[in-house]
Amino acid sequence: MEKGKYVALSNKDLEKIEIKSGRAIEILRFVDLDKLDPICFDKSYFLVPTEDSKKPYFLLLEALHANGKVAVGRVVMHEREHLVALRPYGNSMLMETMHYADEIRDPNDFSELRKPVEVSAEELELAEQLIRIMKKPFNLKEYKDRYQEELKELVEAKMKGKEEVYEPKVPKVEATQDLMHALKASIKVSAKH
Repeated sequence: MEKGKYVALSNKDLEKIEIKSGRAIEILRFVDLDKLDPICFDKSYFLVPTEDSKKPYFLLLEALHANGKVAVGRVVMHEREHLVALRPYGNSMLMETMHYADEIRDPNDFSELRKPVEVSAEELELAEQLIRIMKKPFNLKEYKDRYQEELKELVEAKMKGKEEVYEPKVPKVEATQDLMHALKASIKVSAKH
């Protein structure tokens, strides 16, 4: 209620407001995917039709594909109502859980972002040059979870009875005041790869 004063709720109290919708997804509207900012998305789930729902599933999928739209709706999962977006993904449909507006921070909440620092034309040109050098198509398969790979190696070593000492591999990052020097160094390294 206020600092130091609380209202206690029991499970019985919470049952009174429980939302009952079963496994149904209530569609509220259709929108263009590019109108949904990625910051809204939380988790992705593949939707798979039951035998009885195959026709409506594939009809909706085809209609979304044909019109370049996404369905926005709501569903109850894990005892909570979620805002969701249904979107085509190849020959299947993904359900993206979404954040509500009050769950998304406003950049103006961060004092560090309220007063941008000015950059020179030369600094901007160097940054753009670095982007041009490092630009290439995105391929998710190129990226590996390095932590998981090292954890797997550690587990395998332990299973073989090896007691190895592992040094932390976190590179030390030092702040730089000489942005121009850092950009030039990054361009030199990137141009070699």
